[in-house]
Amino acid sequence: MKSFLYTFFLLTALSFTIYKQANAQAYNPMAKEGAQWIVKEIGFYSSQIKKLWEYKCEGDTLIAGNTYKKIWKRWLSVTNDPPPFYATSHYSLYGFLRDDIVNRKVYGMAANPSTVISPQCQRDPDIMLYDFSQNVGNTAAFCLLPINDDVIESIDYENHFNQTTKTFKLQNSEYEYYEGLGSQFGLFELMEIPHMLEANGFTELYYYCEDGNCIYIEEFVYLTIGEVFDFEVGDEFHYKLGRPGFPPTGDRITITNKFFSEDSNSVTYFRQHNYYNSFLNYSGGAPFLDFYFKIYDDSITYNNLNRPIYAYDYNFRFQSYYDNRCDSLTNGYGFSDGPGFEDSFYQREYGKGLGRIKNFWNDGGGQVIQYDEYLRFYRRGGVICGTPDLTAVENVDLPGIKIYPNPADRILNLEFESQSCTYTIYSSMGAVISKGVAQKGVSQINVEHLAKGVYMLQVVMDSKVIVKKFLKE
Repeated sequence: MKSFLYTFFLLTALSFTIYKQANAQAYNPMAKEGAQWIVKEIGFYSSQIKKLWEYKCEGDTLIAGNTYKKIWKRWLSVTNDPPPFYATSHYSLYGFLRDDIVNRKVYGMAANPSTVISPQCQRDPDIMLYDFSQNVGNTAAFCLLPINDDVIESIDYENHFNQTTKTFKLQNSEYEYYEGLGSQFGLFELMEIPHMLEANGFTELYYYCEDGNCIYIEEFVYLTIGEVFDFEVGDEFHYKLGRPGFPPTGDRITITNKFFSEDSNSVTYFRQHNYYNSFLNYSGGAPFLDFYFKIYDDSITYNNLNRPIYAYDYNFRFQSYYDNRCDSLTNGYGFSDGPGFEDSFYQREYGKGLGRIKNFWNDGGGQVIQYDEYLRFYRRGGVICGTPDLTAVENVDLPGIKIYPNPADRILNLEFESQSCTYTIYSSMGAVISKGVAQKGVSQINVEHLAKGVYMLQVVMDSKVIVKKFLKE
């Protein structure tokens, strides 16, 4: 009998030891080299993604006697489309992470002392971010949980992001967190859905992979400042500024000279502007557009030519994207600024060899477009892209071609002593009004149906383009 009891207790102790060892070995660590977390922020009223970013675990460091893994962060292009995603910034060190495997807890801290991981987390080393040692019925209390502690309702092995791991479900909030992965809200993100009047939205863990080969991300191609502002003498750019309810304004810029600094880290361009703005003229009955033209010269210098374009415009660090315009790579970004309700929205784009091609500002305090400047047309080397802003062309007499009378009432005469040509009449906004063919001598063009205002007559002859302005009375 004694022998039986001894054997029983021995087997029981051995089983308990094996259980403890197996249970300890079963712990799924979070700070794994190469692990990647992709987190999104979505709005309260829709599933539209507002922000998208990635954390990556890579490298070791020693802090206060403890070994941590370095956590790097970079922004991703905001999209509601499925993967792949595109990185829009380089990695920057965000924080540190370590596992206490024996006690099944995860500790972390921010890399920058001014960064608060969450309102409940302090900035001192060894902040307990997660506690996976608790059992059903215990109170879960760690840094990333809301202020009011919650009770663990269930613990089950479930599959999340192709990882079978322990899932802890809370009773009151019904939130979940996962051993080795983080929580349904992300990695460093607070486990709470705040009141919709107190925040723009809330976060979710979007994707996860542990092998460092996430197929969800492709590298973003950043242009340099020198690539964006790379012009040659003779390059021509037509910009339009349009706001609802405002007459058109435009600027045609021609590069007239170019100089590099001795170290080739700066470039200065001399430019000629053919600028105009317009206003509604109410004299003589129906209103028509009246234009004011100005020609002037200036210069502009660009520095740090080898740095990425976001070094020129820091807001690229927010929500960046890239595209193509007439086979020219472009970088751009859009971001919101405000209290979360009726935010102001900004959008800017830059093209390779094109400079800034878009500058947009929508004021959220009334949803009014305050600024909308864009590149309408450019001629760069042998490449022509877009529709010319013909309003910006000076009205000069050209030999061999005459148009009269100007102003015109019913008939506009086109006279030249050469072969036949084609002509096109454009409105001041660049819209095509009519087209036709004119023969050598004098051709009469009926303009009686046109409203009062300024128009452009484009004549194409011998592969040459000539533009003349005329006024319809």
